[in-house]
Amino acid sequence: MVKCPHCGKELTENEMYCWNCENDVSDIKNEREKPGSEDS
Repeated sequence: MVKCPHCGKELTENEMYCWNCENDVSDIKNEREKPGSEDS
């Protein structure tokens, strides 16, 4: 689970928009998919 940076609600990792505040949260998903962003 990730939190919306706008309202703080918990979202599933594949959400593109927050269901609560309706802001675009696709940048969270893009950050997690960048090479080297894996938690080791």
